[in-house]
Amino acid sequence: MDMISAAEFIDNISNAEEKFYILDVRSEAEYKKSRLSGIASDNVPLHEVPDVADTIVNHCRTMPTYVLCKAGKRAQFAAMDIEAAGAENVIVVDGGTLALEAMGIEFTPDIISIERQYYILLGGIIVLGLLLDLEILALLAAIALLVRGITGKCGLIKILAKMPWNDYVNQDIQEEISKSVQAYQEKKAQA
Repeated sequence: MDMISAAEFIDNISNAEEKFYILDVRSEAEYKKSRLSGIASDNVPLHEVPDVADTIVNHCRTMPTYVLCKAGKRAQFAAMDIEAAGAENVIVVDGGTLALEAMGIEFTPDIISIERQYYILLGGIIVLGLLLDLEILALLAAIALLVRGITGKCGLIKILAKMPWNDYVNQDIQEEISKSVQAYQEKKAQA
């Protein structure tokens, strides 16, 4: 396993002449909140790596495989596992996403923000109301927009935040990291 800086990582993937693979071992919530923008990566939380190491290796046995997490420690554990499973060119990004963010590398959420979901939903209600000749729907959506604009609050946004696809918003990232590391350590102790 090699370790490279965030700057070397960006240089390597920007100038790559061969295929490479990026494995992000942060928790699912971390990944959904921010993933590399415009750069394909797979998210396999650290605690799942031992279970799928063979699958990862079958995909990237000889190609450069960059492993990253928030700061680099979880990436090192994952890199050791996939190397032990047979990967030949595993590279840990030292400093992880924190170092990349410090360099100004762009990250984007993996799903549509709740604010945008709100506008999409209200726009859909207005269109549906107009198409079905149900002006009441359009009126209710307009009132919701007015209330949001005047008060800055909206019950619909609270409802959207509780939808299953938005679970990541309410998760405590440090708790998610701790759970993932603990589950990983338990799997390694059992092996």
